[in-house]
Amino acid sequence: MHESSLCPVQSKIHCIFESKVEPVPSTKRHGQNYKVVASNILSQHAVGIEKIEKHVTEKIDGTCCYVYSCNGKNYLYARFDRKPTKPVEKKLRQYFAKHNRWERDGKEGEEPTFQMNYNTDLKSVPEEWIPAKLIKRDEENFPIPGRNGHTPGWVPISSDTKQYSWHHTVVEEERLLVVRNNSSADTTSLEIVDLSFSQLSEQTFELVGTSINANPYGLGSKDQPFHFLVQHGSITIDLPSTQIEYDQLKSWFTSDDCKVEGLVWHYSNGKMFKLHRHHMDLKWPLPDKSGSTLSQKSIVVRMQEHNIAHPSKLFEDLRNLNGRAFATLHELSNSLNVGKKDNEKEN
Repeated sequence: MHESSLCPVQSKIHCIFESKVEPVPSTKRHGQNYKVVASNILSQHAVGIEKIEKHVTEKIDGTCCYVYSCNGKNYLYARFDRKPTKPVEKKLRQYFAKHNRWERDGKEGEEPTFQMNYNTDLKSVPEEWIPAKLIKRDEENFPIPGRNGHTPGWVPISSDTKQYSWHHTVVEEERLLVVRNNSSADTTSLEIVDLSFSQLSEQTFELVGTSINANPYGLGSKDQPFHFLVQHGSITIDLPSTQIEYDQLKSWFTSDDCKVEGLVWHYSNGKMFKLHRHHMDLKWPLPDKSGSTLSQKSIVVRMQEHNIAHPSKLFEDLRNLNGRAFATLHELSNSLNVGKKDNEKEN
C-alpha cells in the first residue's frame, strides 16, 4: 500500500453501522449507565460507498498524535480535546438522557437539541492548541463542537513534558520511532524504524505501548517501558469477505483469527468508517494481551545510525538490536527487558 493512500485522522470517524443506545452500563466507559452498540443497518453516512475503492486496516488501540510544522519547526502534537465547562457538562448529561429516551421510544415527537456557545461554554486551552483540520466551523469561523460537546484538537508535546512523558520517548531530536509494515517483505510482518519529521509531516498516528490505555498489547514493563507510533491506516487486514454485513463481521470478530480491537475502512474519496469490539458488545482488551494480532506479528529492527549528543535510551537500545528479526513484536519487547537486566548485571 502506497503511503499516499493513508488517511490522516482529523475528525470523528463514524461507525460503519447505525448506532443504537441500550439502557445498561457501558463496558467501555466506567460510570456510564448506558452503552452505544452497532445495529445491523449500514450507517446513513456510508450509503452509496459499496462501489468505491477501499482498503481495510487494523484499528490500533493507543492515543492519537499528529506531526505538524509550526513556525518552520516540526513538532509531535498530542490529541487534546477542548471540553465544556462543568455547568455545561451537567446540561449536556441532561440533554443526552433526554435524547437517549427519545431514541428508545422510537424517535417519537420532536428531537431534543442542545446549542453551545463557543465563547462561553468551553474551557480554556493552551495557547499552542489548534483544532483538528476537518472540524466544521460556524459563520464566525469558530470550530463546531461535536455531539458530546468536545472539539477535537492538538497541542505540541513540548508544552508539558511531564504530562506527555511517554510521547517524548518516541522522539529523538528530529526523528520519530515508528512501527509499520515491513517495506521489504509481505504485509503480514512489521519493521521498527526511526523516520525524520519531514517524512511524516501532516500525518496522524497512534502512540502505543506500556503506559497507554492499560497496555492492551502487553508490551514492555514498568522497569523497561516500550512505546512507539503506528501511522493511521498502515496495518492492513485481509477480511474473508468484501461485503459489509453485520452478521459476517461479528462472526469474524468472534473467530480465533480475529484478535484486533477493531477495523477502519479507508475509501478513495477520503471517507473513513470504523467498527470495534465494543460496537458489537465484545470485550477488549483480550484476556491474553500478548496474544493480540499486533503483538504476534513478526518484526525486524531497522534503525539508522546517528551521531547525537544526547541519544534517547529507547532508540539506543533498539540500535543495539539493529538488523535482528524477531518472531513476534512481543518477543522484541521481551528482548529489551533482557538487555536491561544484562546491563544491570555488568554494572
